[in-house]
Amino acid sequence: MIFVLAVFVFFILSVISLIHIYWGFGGLWPARDGLSLSRMVIGVERATPPHGFVTLVVAGMIFFAGYLPMAWVKVFPVPVSQTVLYIMMVSNGLVFLLRGLVTYTPLMKKYSIVEPFTSLNKKYYSPLCLFVGVSVFIILFS
Repeated sequence: MIFVLAVFVFFILSVISLIHIYWGFGGLWPARDGLSLSRMVIGVERATPPHGFVTLVVAGMIFFAGYLPMAWVKVFPVPVSQTVLYIMMVSNGLVFLLRGLVTYTPLMKKYSIVEPFTSLNKKYYSPLCLFVGVSVFIILFS
């Protein structure tokens, strides 16, 4: 069960990482232009999405976040001690949980007013982050 959950988290975050790589090289899907993509994915009124390098760094971080659970269940190698891996897993889970929870706080309501990001965030992005965060802790403590 834990192995399947780790594979599922890895798969989800790998797909999201690949989408970010696509955006990093100038892709616009699922939007039609840079402004639409910025409004949909970041929640800002910016004519162009972030610079490709920044998006590629984010893609790498997302991939690494999916790699960690697979390393924890000993599918992928990791060149650090079990204690360091444990700390990285806890950090990973906390980042996703906090990212997921912040959407439902007054802070986000104050700063997130751009549609369609606000609706997509509440319906898809934050629940997915909560799922990944909880999954990381289930994997870690099972």
